[in-house]
Amino acid sequence: MRKLILFLALIFVLQVGYRVQAVLVDDREENVLIENVLKDYFKSLTNRDLKSLMNQISVNYSAGNGNVDKAKFKFGIEGFLKNFKNISISNLKLTKLNAHGNKAHYEIDFNFKATDLSNNKRVSLKKRRLVSLAKEDGLWKIMRFEDKPAED
Repeated sequence: MRKLILFLALIFVLQVGYRVQAVLVDDREENVLIENVLKDYFKSLTNRDLKSLMNQISVNYSAGNGNVDKAKFKFGIEGFLKNFKNISISNLKLTKLNAHGNKAHYEIDFNFKATDLSNNKRVSLKKRRLVSLAKEDGLWKIMRFEDKPAED
């Protein structure tokens, strides 16, 4: 009887361990997918590829005040691309704040450089953004950006 109890306990521990490992693998895979969306967004920005950039944005995109939709976001990006050239993003650091189910929140730190076409001067900024993402039809999409003061 004692051997049976030990055997059943061992099976239970193995099953629980397998489930925990499966959840951790799923979380790691989701984190990679989310981080790829964010990296693709910035790569598209530096490549001035509006179509690819907009593929990373949710149809339900909204600004902090909730009044900007995807079309207005696109309009803003088009204006940005008309006013800046030689865009570069460096030192991209992604920090997961939390993720649960189909929603995730990240903090992004990066260095932004570009040439401002209004005065032909090089702009160099250290930026920090909070970004919210949601899974839509099996794909992660950016729902919201919020600028935050960057740390020096």
